[in-house]
Amino acid sequence: WEFSGLTIWVELEEFGNDITKAIQGMAEIHGTEVIPQGHMTAIYGMDHLCVEEAKKRLRSVPEKIKAWPKFNKPV
Repeated sequence: WEFSGLTIWVELEEFGNDITKAIQGMAEIHGTEVIPQGHMTAIYGMDHLCVEEAKKRLRSVPEKIKAWPKFNKPV
């Protein structure tokens, strides 16, 4: 994998290793590397921000989003 810039990942909660099993299965089907941690990419390739500015902006998120929504377990 070749990455560029800063990236924010959201790590996902697992239930019975469901995401890990899905990742392993898809890697096997498609002949790719198994990624070490189930996640989704929220923002990728932030080449326009330095690390300090990115940290500053990330730390401001709780002021803008007071609480994450509650999700039900997957069905």
